[in-house]
Order: sequence, then structure tokens, then C-alpha cells
Amino acid sequence: GLLQIRNQYREVFAIGDTEAQELADITKGYAFAFQALGTVYWENHKKLSLDEMLRKLDEMLDEYVYQKIWSTLTGRERDIISAMNEGETKVEEVRNKINITSESFSPYRDKLIAKGIMISPRYGYISLTLPRFPDVARTYRGK
Repeated sequence: GLLQIRNQYREVFAIGDTEAQELADITKGYAFAFQALGTVYWENHKKLSLDEMLRKLDEMLDEYVYQKIWSTLTGRERDIISAMNEGETKVEEVRNKINITSESFSPYRDKLIAKGIMISPRYGYISLTLPRFPDVARTYRGK
């Protein structure tokens, strides 16, 4: 989990708890993101800002994982993901952005949860399990 990731980052990079926790939070506990961010940080932390490193992370997530996931999604599932924020997002906000009724939205939410892409952490809210996926997914809309 996140605690193990934080401890690994702290030990390997000899950084403080706060910075290690910030990096761990970016990964959302996702194993590939943990490895990819670790690689990017190891190779670049002395020469790039965190924002620049996150762009490199996004490129790795895109190339090795997210393009494949995106290709398996329906058009409406893509709309939903593109309308979401990185953290918890109100269902109502997403529905309003893509103009879909609650009744129509529910089956898509359920499918995305079943695929392991989304969770519903509390009533009326959804969140993506994949770190930085909304940011990467928005770039697909331009393609």
C-alpha cells in the first residue's frame, strides 16, 4: 500500500517523510506507477522540477498502460473519465458535464468499477483508481 511505497521512496532516495508521502500519493498505490515514478525520480530529481517529472511519468503511463486501457473503453466510458478530476469527483458534476441522466449513468459507473478503473468511495462520489489517468485521457480526446 501507500505506506510501503512511502517507506521505499524515503529509504531509496534518502528524502523526508513529507516528500516521500507526496510521491507515494501520486501513485495511488498502483504498482506500475510506483515503479515508473521511482525510475523518473531516480534519473531526474536533481535536474527537473516535480511538474517536469510528472510529465515524464504521464508519458510512461500512457505508453505502457493507459493507451491499452483507453482502447478497451466505450465512447460513453471515455466521456465519463474525461469529465473527472484526479481526486474524488461528484457524480452530479460528471453527469452535468456530459449531459447524461442518473439512470443512464449508473450502468457505466458499474462497468468501470467492475473493470477496476473506478471506485465509489462514498455516496454521490466517484474516483479513478489509476493515477493521473484523467490528465492522460484528456490528451486522447485531441487525437
